[in-house]
Amino acid sequence: MPGVTQHYNVGAKCCGARFFTDLADLPNTARTYTITGLTPGTEYAVRLRGASRGSTVFVRDLTGTPLLGKVSGVTGTGTSRTSLRVGWSAAAAAQSYEVQWRRPDTGQDWSGERRATTTSTSHTITSLTAGTAYSVRVRARRSGFPPGPWSDEASATTPSVTATAVSTASATLNVTGHPGTWYYKYTSPSGGTCSTAQRTASADVTGLKAAQDYTFATYSDSLCTSMLASVSFSTTSEPLTDLTATPVGATLVVRWKSDGQADRTKAPYYRVSWKLQSSQNYAIDNDETVDVTGATAYSITISGLERNTAYTVNVEFIESNTRITQSSVTATTGFPTPRGPDPDGHRDDPEGALEIGRRVRPHQDAGLPGAVEAGKQPKLPDRQR
Repeated sequence: MPGVTQHYNVGAKCCGARFFTDLADLPNTARTYTITGLTPGTEYAVRLRGASRGSTVFVRDLTGTPLLGKVSGVTGTGTSRTSLRVGWSAAAAAQSYEVQWRRPDTGQDWSGERRATTTSTSHTITSLTAGTAYSVRVRARRSGFPPGPWSDEASATTPSVTATAVSTASATLNVTGHPGTWYYKYTSPSGGTCSTAQRTASADVTGLKAAQDYTFATYSDSLCTSMLASVSFSTTSEPLTDLTATPVGATLVVRWKSDGQADRTKAPYYRVSWKLQSSQNYAIDNDETVDVTGATAYSITISGLERNTAYTVNVEFIESNTRITQSSVTATTGFPTPRGPDPDGHRDDPEGALEIGRRVRPHQDAGLPGAVEAGKQPKLPDRQR
């Protein structure tokens, strides 16, 4: 009523009050006013009074009930590899809450039956996928009233753990969706103890046994009772240990050990190569292969080497045409082992009259001491008669 009404007065009351409380005086050009600080779900009486020169021109009494407010403080925490706990702050006048979730990575929208109702300010969502990010939202509900607006979305990831850098005696545990601190132990084989130090990121696990199946679990408590996630893996075998090279004259006897756990389906074998220690590279022809038989000890004899010479021997373990591990050793060949005096009192010729496995007569020259004519027995010294 512009032109007649000079200003407006807004008042409200509720909850059985006898009088209205003045809330605002507005100019005659005003057309709206927002009343704040009300309790959702509570009925209010509102009075609008128009005045001019101290006199009331008109009065309008209205009633209304504010809608439920927007839920705030929504968070999500992984409680197991397939569950999330969602929590939020209480909303005024709410009798219950509706929780909804979706998987953004699959393009899910908010339609469907991925929802639950609870009267508390938390809810655990189950039957989820491990190591997966979810979006969650919550809204308040009250009987006889429309539901409140949806909260802002919150993100949460179900816990998962993976094992990387697995070797013969160690592995690294990597986690996602875990709380700020967590603990771990191996559950298989039995006998694992809970880690004494809380973890915040990855954990390096040592002291494992080679070629052993393990299951590790992560926990949210220091007693390792509330499991978050688990992972199973096998430590690698020890196919090549204790490499040695023993000189025997102009040969080297190379030996090494294995735990006998190599996967025979991956066509495993050993490649043995050798070179002069002073050489830069291994010669193409200086190598041999040894089949993996499941034994725990292997050996090969390298012959035809130079005497009194340092060699480097390298042994590689090959699996599926890929080198898994290798080891090297250095050894020096020796001279043939002397066989003592000849029956005629002479020792073996130092210039190579001996060969491995047989003896060659030193000389046939009649002019040399101890010479023997063909077909005649040598004359023994007096001390040997």
